[in-house]
Amino acid sequence: MPKKVGGMGFKNLSAFNYVVLSKQAWSLMTKPNTLVSCLYKARYFPNCDFLKSEIGHNPSYVWRSIWSAKFMVRGGYKWSIGTGECISVWDQNWLYDSSVVSNLWPDNPMVENLKVSDLINPTGKHWKLNLIYPLVGGEVAQKIVNTPLFEAVHADKMVWNLEKNSWRDAQQARSIASPIDQSVSDPKWCKPPSSWLKCNSDASFSSNKVGICVCIRNDEGMFITAQTKWFSPITDVDTGEALGLLAAINWVLDLGYDNVVFESDSKSVVDSVTIPKPNDSDFGTITGVCFQLLTHSTRNFQVKFIRRQANEVAHALAKTAPSLASFHIFNDVPTCIYNLIINEMI
Repeated sequence: MPKKVGGMGFKNLSAFNYVVLSKQAWSLMTKPNTLVSCLYKARYFPNCDFLKSEIGHNPSYVWRSIWSAKFMVRGGYKWSIGTGECISVWDQNWLYDSSVVSNLWPDNPMVENLKVSDLINPTGKHWKLNLIYPLVGGEVAQKIVNTPLFEAVHADKMVWNLEKNSWRDAQQARSIASPIDQSVSDPKWCKPPSSWLKCNSDASFSSNKVGICVCIRNDEGMFITAQTKWFSPITDVDTGEALGLLAAINWVLDLGYDNVVFESDSKSVVDSVTIPKPNDSDFGTITGVCFQLLTHSTRNFQVKFIRRQANEVAHALAKTAPSLASFHIFNDVPTCIYNLIINEMI
């Protein structure tokens, strides 16, 4: 009922009530060590998690209400894969499309307690293809292989899959002091200040690979070095761009450079690094690592957002990355960006 006739202004009061209840259910799942979560777990689901809980005998009115909203949480959550040790392979939303893997071997005790970590190669964050395909077969196995694993994500976390910034996206993030500049520069690439370097990064997306390029130039616009790499499977654009910036920061740190301006044409990435928000998604974890590297370093770094037109060199080189057989470091100007480098030196 509209407010002007004495109502509360909600279009659907029942739907709003479910949203509020599901937020309480989400807290039980993501904050298991709080007093309230411990009390409910001890009383209603001591031997399982909230999603597998039952209404129980003689439940309280509050528990019945929270439990009734379980369907909303079940459909909206997703696991962010760190080590995979906390995630069961079966009946958990951890695939890239938030679907679940059904146990094809219900009578086999060897696979009943299988964890996602058992499917990940211990020598690197890669899927064990020789185990996955015999275990679950064709289509589901391909979904597992197409689920990206990120080196920057170390801990298993439940995240809200329907919004990039989880339940807290609507909260106003408070700006904090940092050495990061988010001003928008000229639409043309500009040389860095005297004695500074400029490091441009970008990502490209093919059918099954994400290409990343990092290009470093000096204060005269002269090419110093560039790096290309690619990874598979494909990921969303924002996460790919965040990985590009992370690769740039890590490489510059390894090279020992100081006085560096990092530029990216992804405003969402630059904003997330500039004004960190509570964000447990893969994207939030990666941009959080970028922020930590920038603010904890003793070197003089800046991050700026630029238009695509000012990032043509990195963009052109990133498009070639997926076609290369291996990762490359260029100490001479690649032919595909030679004319662009010369034009931007003028």
